[in-house]
Amino acid sequence: MEALETEPAKLSGEELGQLLNLFGISSYLSFREIDSSREEADLRWNYIIDKKYVLRLNSGSVMTEDRLREINALAGRYIEAGIQCPKYIASGSGAFVVRRGAMYCYLSEYLDYELASEKELCDKDKLDEEIRDFTAAFAQKYRNIGLSEIMSMYSLFELCPYDREAGIDEKQENLGELVKSLEELGCTKLGGKLSDRNESVRKELKSFYKQLPRCVFQGDENFTNVLVDRDGHFAGLIDFNMSGTDVIVNYFANITGLYIDEEQLAKMKPEAVLAASISRYRTNMKRMFVRYRADEAERRAAALYAYIVLLSSWPNVCSCRYGLGQKELSEKTQKLLQQISELDIRSLYV
Repeated sequence: MEALETEPAKLSGEELGQLLNLFGISSYLSFREIDSSREEADLRWNYIIDKKYVLRLNSGSVMTEDRLREINALAGRYIEAGIQCPKYIASGSGAFVVRRGAMYCYLSEYLDYELASEKELCDKDKLDEEIRDFTAAFAQKYRNIGLSEIMSMYSLFELCPYDREAGIDEKQENLGELVKSLEELGCTKLGGKLSDRNESVRKELKSFYKQLPRCVFQGDENFTNVLVDRDGHFAGLIDFNMSGTDVIVNYFANITGLYIDEEQLAKMKPEAVLAASISRYRTNMKRMFVRYRADEAERRAAALYAYIVLLSSWPNVCSCRYGLGQKELSEKTQKLLQQISELDIRSLYV
């Protein structure tokens, strides 16, 4: 995205009122501005109005009319399934997007719940479990319904909008970073083994993944997007920017806790670190498969997708690169990666 020649000015109270009028809101009492811009060329201004609405202004045009209507339909499914989600509000002309100079503006509902990231939670693991339980039941109910051409951020082979510029999916890019770190340490052979194993697993998946059931998901259930009630239970989701279609079991593999724990890496033997990660994954995936009825092809695919998550999800790549860079952990991390390169995929079958 090219930088704007002149950065637009923030909204005055009067201008805010004029924009709200376009959406049929004649007055307001107060607003709070949140600037979530990423860089000069990617401006993102958010105005919370009376704890009823959120007016968003973006310098990019990613959120098109069609995209907002699609997200509204998805939010409706989540609401129907019992989870609160904000919906977008059309202007008086029926359009969801209005322009303010170079900025694209759209309005959504505001949900007055606490974010999980901002609440002192008694049991974070229990909240994660509630999110996974809901996601599995949601996938069962909406399997192959209302699919979007936009792919989720976890999607392999078929690229989400954020991967198109690189031309490869995020996990493939992540693995490249890990292999580069190994090569810098002189571990070229190990990097080659990991790359070869990744390619063989991907080749097997490519032979049948297009026939697997899919669903459209919110796409980013980290705690900054999760709403909780007063008791800390899962109540809703916000921020559907990353939403999209995915192979259901791939999506599951990404949210079932298959991560490499840096603290465990420092304290435990490599085989114990790997065993703990796989055990956590199997426990969580078994629970999801109670709520989602996976067939044999999906279970086979889930194991293959899980291997790719283990090898090249961003958190795991970060943990391994950290370990490789620490003198006292480098050899242990190399042994862990050697074990991953030789892992029997059947250990991930549920």
